Amino acid sequence: MLTTNLANNIDQAFIRRIDVSITFPMPEESERRRIWVASIPKSAPTADIDYDFLASTFKIAGGAIKNIALTAAFLAAAREEPIDMSDVVLGLRRESAKMGRLVEASQFGPYAHLVT
Repeated sequence: MLTTNLANNIDQAFIRRIDVSITFPMPEESERRRIWVASIPKSAPTADIDYDFLASTFKIAGGAIKNIALTAAFLAAAREEPIDMSDVVLGLRRESAKMGRLVEASQFGPYAHLVT
C-alpha cells in the first residue's frame, strides 16, 4: 500500500505498475467541520473552539486535522487546562510546518493574537 499527497511527483513507469489506485479528494468545508468536531472527543474538556472558522479558513485533509487535534490535546493536557483555540492554533502551525507550508499570523483572523 502506498499513500501520497504528491502523486504528480511519482515516476510514470512506477505508476503503471500499480494495479489499484484510489483518489481521495480534499474535504469540502462542511466535511472539514465534521472532521474537526469528530477529532476532538465530546468527553475532552474544551473551551471555545471555533470549528466554523477552522473549517472555512484552512483547506486541509482529514489526517492533518486529526494530527492538529491530537497536538492540541497534548498541549492542553500539559497545562492541565481545557483544549482551546491557542492549542489548536499552535497545532495548526506545527502541522503546517511539517507539510512545508508557511502560515502567516494574518491567516488566523480573529485568532492572530494567539500566534507567537
